[in-house]
Amino acid sequence: MGTNTEAGETKDAEPLDPDLLKPSGSLLAAHIAVSAAIRKLAVAQTGWDPTSLDLLVRIQLSPDGALRAVELCRQLQLSPSHVSRMIDRVESEGLVERRPDPDDRRASLVIISEAGRAVVDDFAPRLHRVLKTVFSETLTADETDILVQQLARIAAAAESLVDGSEGGR
Repeated sequence: MGTNTEAGETKDAEPLDPDLLKPSGSLLAAHIAVSAAIRKLAVAQTGWDPTSLDLLVRIQLSPDGALRAVELCRQLQLSPSHVSRMIDRVESEGLVERRPDPDDRRASLVIISEAGRAVVDDFAPRLHRVLKTVFSETLTADETDILVQQLARIAAAAESLVDGSEGGR
């Protein structure tokens, strides 16, 4: 039985290879487990949704506590309309504000407010406890460095597939 390819030609389907699926399954299982631990042990106590907290943390960690919306889209890997709605939501709560970008009249900066910093400061100790347990108490510093490097390579290969450029090393 054949399948249609993007170019329209028919190609024989390859059977699923358990060895090929193992890395992606392990990566997905780790992502789900770490995300669940963060949600249950760090996010739930804040009363905020995880995506708003992620946005606030990224802004607070940026130079001057400010990022362009386009940079938030890139970091969060979300569409401009989705990020705009997220910014609207946290802005309506007084956690961020938009200001004109002094370097680009067409752009605006999203700046974390004191109230936004307080939300992140409340969240950070619980997040640190989860991450310390999951990473620092489970892996050595060298293993963590290797993991970060390998995940960056995997992300770059996947992004190149999505972008339509050559995948690989």
